[in-house]
Amino acid sequence: MDAPPVAQAPGCLNQGEASFAVSGRSRVKRFVAIARRWVSAGVAFACAALLAGAEAGDPFMGRWTGTFRADSGETGLFQLQVVPLGAGAYSLWVRMGGQGSRFEIKGAGGSGRLGFRGRYQYASGTDEASYELVGEMAGDRATGTFTSSELSGTIELARERQDVAPVTAPAGAVTLSGRSAAEHWRRADEKAADWPQLADGSMQAGATDLVTTASYGSFRLHVEFLLPFEPDARGPARAPSGIVVGGNCRIHILDSFAQEPTKGSCGAIFGIAAPRTEACLPPLQWQSFDITVRRPEAGAGPEVTVVLNGHTLHERRRLDDGGVAPIRLRAGGSPVRFRNIWLQPIQL
Repeated sequence: MDAPPVAQAPGCLNQGEASFAVSGRSRVKRFVAIARRWVSAGVAFACAALLAGAEAGDPFMGRWTGTFRADSGETGLFQLQVVPLGAGAYSLWVRMGGQGSRFEIKGAGGSGRLGFRGRYQYASGTDEASYELVGEMAGDRATGTFTSSELSGTIELARERQDVAPVTAPAGAVTLSGRSAAEHWRRADEKAADWPQLADGSMQAGATDLVTTASYGSFRLHVEFLLPFEPDARGPARAPSGIVVGGNCRIHILDSFAQEPTKGSCGAIFGIAAPRTEACLPPLQWQSFDITVRRPEAGAGPEVTVVLNGHTLHERRRLDDGGVAPIRLRAGGSPVRFRNIWLQPIQL
């Protein structure tokens, strides 16, 4: 006897799929097909939920920029860089004016607000004074007051978002990501590349380094990457990865946002040279490397130029050795994501 009609609802099985008034093998095949569709939908939903959760981040993390207004009438640039440390604790780096040193103060967050207090220094003319800063962040706005025996005033800041837009590969470039990733990469242990390909077209670092199937000598390499949000990690354990060119020149990847540059910072030639400037963006914002390798003559080490988010960190730095070699993406144990990787050969 036929089953009664089933009302169709968005996302539900249609009437034909709901009916089991089919015989033997047909019924089994139909049921298996329906089950597979529902399982696939469930997996996709779970992946999307995990990705959305991973990108939720922190409501205060990042760069805040605005102005200070002193009681004397003086105005100028005021910046805060906010670094979450987990469990509601924050580190805030203060810079008053466009130049000069930064100073670290502490903050604590909860219930959609972040309060901060601490001392910093600022030079006005020939005088340098120490100031007490007290303020609060809520939404995309930060306000506060600064006081000293010499000068007092207020600050008003807004949160910045600095995602790097994808850069189109030039004519003649080799695309190493997206649909063609599998043919250009393998694991460092010679097995097939197995880094997860995500719904947005990026790939996520796995357990083993990847290397290109081809070797390269002189080239420009463009790599876009996104750091995961790992507030409880510290120092070199905060989202490490890297890009190795020339066989042994490792351009380091790390969440070193707001930290002073070292030989282990994001953009460092790891263990050899610190970046010229701190150019790393906060986690969960797309960033880009442009790495140029030139091999001027036989027997000489290559020259390497590294640009991070538009800032030149190393310019034609000569390395002691290195040669024609595959490109390597390092697996550092954190789910760093990569997209829009392309390489343009250079004819010297």
